[in-house]
Amino acid sequence: MVGVTKVQRANASYWIEAVAEGGEDYYEKPGEAPGEWQGELASKLRLQGEIDKAAYAAILEGRDPHSGVELVHRPATRTFTDSAGRQRTKEPVLAFDVRFAASKSVSLIYALGDEAVRNQVLGAYDRAMAAGVRYLEREACFVQRGKGGKVIEPGSGFAAMAFRHRMSRAGDPALHTHVLVANLTQTPSTGAGSPSPPPRAARPFTSTPRRRAMSFRPSCAPS
Repeated sequence: MVGVTKVQRANASYWIEAVAEGGEDYYEKPGEAPGEWQGELASKLRLQGEIDKAAYAAILEGRDPHSGVELVHRPATRTFTDSAGRQRTKEPVLAFDVRFAASKSVSLIYALGDEAVRNQVLGAYDRAMAAGVRYLEREACFVQRGKGGKVIEPGSGFAAMAFRHRMSRAGDPALHTHVLVANLTQTPSTGAGSPSPPPRAARPFTSTPRRRAMSFRPSCAPS
């Protein structure tokens, strides 16, 4: 099962501050595996292995974790009054929390099995999750360019952060992984001679793409 939740500044403080401060929060609670980088773009940015907390915060804000250079501009959060006189807030989407969940039967086998069984289940689960990320990179990583976003270009993969958990918030066996996909990617061609040169041709990074409708069904919240 796969679900998606948007990560914006209003709810990103939990992810960024808790991890940056080393807090024992839900996303890095004791006994759980440390987060790991996933995705082709992460590899291109030399982000591999266990997640560095400063890099985690930087990539969500669209900066290169190594140099601090801005990869994609994140507009400032702004408030406005709508036509009905209500105060509204508009802010950028920093990432998508893509939740991959094993079935309850698999979670129970993992929870109740001996070490050999758990290792087999975990190996199969991790391979399936990684295959899911690769599938989404092929099928759901596109950017919109030009006036009205009419030009669609393929992106070069995700800079994603995977946090695997064994249990739900309630403490029930629920093997699942939260993959935070940063809202940015890189287009393969942005220089002069492109069929439809983007407004910022010198800046190859852009906010991640549109999602194909068949890819996900949004969930209400992370579990």
